[in-house]
Amino acid sequence: MLLFLCLWFPILFSSIDAVDSQRAAIKALTYVLYLPAGVMILYALSGQRLVSAMHTMIFVVLSIWIIDGSIQFIVGHNLFGYPYTPPQLMGMFYPKVRMPYLLAVLAPIYFEYMRLRFKKWPWLLLLLIPFGMMMLLGGKRTAWMMLAFSGTAYLAYLYLLNRAFNLKKAALLFLLLALPLGLLTWLHAPLQQRIHATLGIFSSDAVAVDTATAHRLDLWRVALAIARDHWLNGVGPRGYRQVFNEYAGDDNFWIRKGFADGTTHPHLQILEIASETGLVGLAGFALFYLLLLQRLWLAIRAGQLQQMPWLLCPLTAFFPLNAHLAFYGTYWISVGWWVLAVSLAAISASEDGKDTGH
Repeated sequence: MLLFLCLWFPILFSSIDAVDSQRAAIKALTYVLYLPAGVMILYALSGQRLVSAMHTMIFVVLSIWIIDGSIQFIVGHNLFGYPYTPPQLMGMFYPKVRMPYLLAVLAPIYFEYMRLRFKKWPWLLLLLIPFGMMMLLGGKRTAWMMLAFSGTAYLAYLYLLNRAFNLKKAALLFLLLALPLGLLTWLHAPLQQRIHATLGIFSSDAVAVDTATAHRLDLWRVALAIARDHWLNGVGPRGYRQVFNEYAGDDNFWIRKGFADGTTHPHLQILEIASETGLVGLAGFALFYLLLLQRLWLAIRAGQLQQMPWLLCPLTAFFPLNAHLAFYGTYWISVGWWVLAVSLAAISASEDGKDTGH
């Protein structure tokens, strides 16, 4: 309940004087539905068997996505006939690029499923190759950053789980992934160009940095200006688009491209919260994220390490520097709350003495 209030109250408070009061009020009312939906998931997954079944289902679904996406890349279309339109591979989510974001969020429990069954089915590790391919070919730099976060955290989990980490096995696994993915990068020109542009983030050249961020610098400048003027409770959820043109100068990249509302949101989660729900929203989100981090720390301190992969999923979904879909948009917040509810259900099962490690 407290986690829900941390995100919902700022939405409600910001709707008081939102630039689009009707849209903000609807958002505040419909957001309430995530609470009973989350409770229902917690109730429906109350037990080791159900959590285990959900874990298997997630693994199977993600495996179908990456196999289908691999077919799309190799043949030119996937099992549903959706075409591969370079430079970004979309798989079953055509015409939207959604798959790499979802793979990055669910990566910890996908990897954990493989780890738990490695002795019985070692060949499952081969799925890491198409998994890596889908992440690279999806072409979403934010998804790469998200996977770097969730993947590094999962490696830390493996170290905590077994401090006598076998470096030889780790090196062998790295080569298993690096060779085919490196070959893919070398042979696939659109991917090479994408990676080259991304490296511009480390440049001292402002143009290269702007290109590496997909011209988001102008979006962020506008969000900061809005946040300064509406510092307490913002302009209301989804209100950024309504005032973008008012804050963006004629030299703004998106104005020059004919986008009067920018790209509907700032494409940086922390700035979206700051501009649309203000200081109240930032405080609520900070408390929300700290509560998740606290739960992770308590699990580590108590030696309940099996909870860690599950907790890493919502921590990735709600990562403050996510720069993809709108935080207050229906799609991503639905993903976030679903991932959080499923993860809490798995944690609850482990606390009841029912090991979710299967």
